Amino acid sequence: MRLSRLLAPTSRSNPGKVKDGAVIALVRGGYALYEAASQQMLLLPLGQVSLDNILDLFEDLCLAENGQAIDAGPVPGGALAAAVRVVRQEEQLPLTLFERRGRGFDLFWIDAEGDDVTDKALSLFESLGSELESRDLNPVLLEERLPSGRLVRLALKGDDRAKDAVEGLRCPRCGWGGTAHSPAPGRSGGCVSASEALREAHTPGADTIAELCRQLNLPPERTLKTMFYSVPRGGSREVVAVLMRGDCKISDAKLAAFFGVDEVRFATSVELHETMGTLGGYLGPVGLPEGVTLVADENVEGIAAVAIGANRPDCHLTGAAWGRDFTATAVTDLLALEPGQACPDCGSPLETARWRVIAEAEPLERLPEGMEMTYRDGERRSRKPSLVRGRLDGEALLLGLFDREGAPLPLDLAPFQVLVTPWGDPESLSAQAAERLHETLSEAGFAVLLDDRYAKAAAREADFESLAIPLRVAVDDAQGAARATLRLEEGERLDLPLEDAAHALLHALGGPCGCDGH
Repeated sequence: MRLSRLLAPTSRSNPGKVKDGAVIALVRGGYALYEAASQQMLLLPLGQVSLDNILDLFEDLCLAENGQAIDAGPVPGGALAAAVRVVRQEEQLPLTLFERRGRGFDLFWIDAEGDDVTDKALSLFESLGSELESRDLNPVLLEERLPSGRLVRLALKGDDRAKDAVEGLRCPRCGWGGTAHSPAPGRSGGCVSASEALREAHTPGADTIAELCRQLNLPPERTLKTMFYSVPRGGSREVVAVLMRGDCKISDAKLAAFFGVDEVRFATSVELHETMGTLGGYLGPVGLPEGVTLVADENVEGIAAVAIGANRPDCHLTGAAWGRDFTATAVTDLLALEPGQACPDCGSPLETARWRVIAEAEPLERLPEGMEMTYRDGERRSRKPSLVRGRLDGEALLLGLFDREGAPLPLDLAPFQVLVTPWGDPESLSAQAAERLHETLSEAGFAVLLDDRYAKAAAREADFESLAIPLRVAVDDAQGAARATLRLEEGERLDLPLEDAAHALLHALGGPCGCDGH
């Protein structure tokens, strides 16, 4: 293919009103146009072929995980509509269905009632993660608890201004990735000496952790905050108390998941007064009314010598200790992770990150209106299957490939395998040699793009990089003979006579027969 005949308007300037670095790279490389009004990308031939290659990878992985392809067309509910009509017996399960929708695949995992279907989604995501790692990408698995189960995502770190990315965190040391609501288990407040006596301290106006620490000359980690939440329970709402170390925040999402509800909120002053008989700011875990549920974060269990609210205005208690002065109805992970906190895996400080989600799966609690799915188990009893819905996002992966600051595309995902660029004018030796090389590789069955536009040197060099083709050949005619400079996938750069360059490329691509499948 000749670049002059391809709709690939490469550019040396950034598109207007675009901040996402990957979108900018796609537009500059001639892969896409950006429509500011809709804030969407219009994929051009280079981008479309790359997307198709990505979707081929997705499809192969789905098939390897026993997925079955569905094309529901305009039928509401997509692939799920087929399952609703067909699934009748337990013997038909488990079932994995996938369907191309837009620039990705919708997926449904269906299994027997009570089974943890999310594990099947994780198996697919792990396979996809391994494939991406083999292509020099670094995917991370993001996980959060939901009232109905687990939300799992496979993601790539995006540009700081990445479009449609998820705000999150990463560890620069070990590569851990997550969000504010990712699991952070295994923490403990420890067993600091509990010999300090429980004493009352006058703390006028200390209705914040910062002011309490100032008055008592304590670091925030030596304080506990008692927060009161309103949780929906059986048609009404219950006020529950939550304990968290003073230097940490509570994850509302984790708290909601713990109680198995869709949402929680802070208790109103009326609800708090009905429960505690007082207002917030000085509340603590000692002497709570009977029947109040008290849930503690893991870093509270075993803690001692801390300041807590005294349940009286302008008063706190110091020297409080877990087990001696207070305990909790339940202990669980409620920590909202923040930048600077310890990585759950290695303990290093976390940094902010934006994640491009390329795969996502979550439990499907309710079918679309008008749909119902049941099956009969081995004892002929009617059951409702466990359902997980997911998405493989080809556009997000395409953007992720262009997040890598000029790195070439993987050989099997790129629109062309080889880019040949002559450095001379149309009548030069380099132009003639480039034509021959283009012809030789094309006849051998490889996808080769010849830059025959003969633009100015600066523009040609910019295109040489921005097109992101994995194997690139710059042909020059120094000293009256055509020579080639090869840039290979691994970053290796070779300066060779043209004949040797052709041999090196054929070797890199798997030989003249194309037996490596490209």
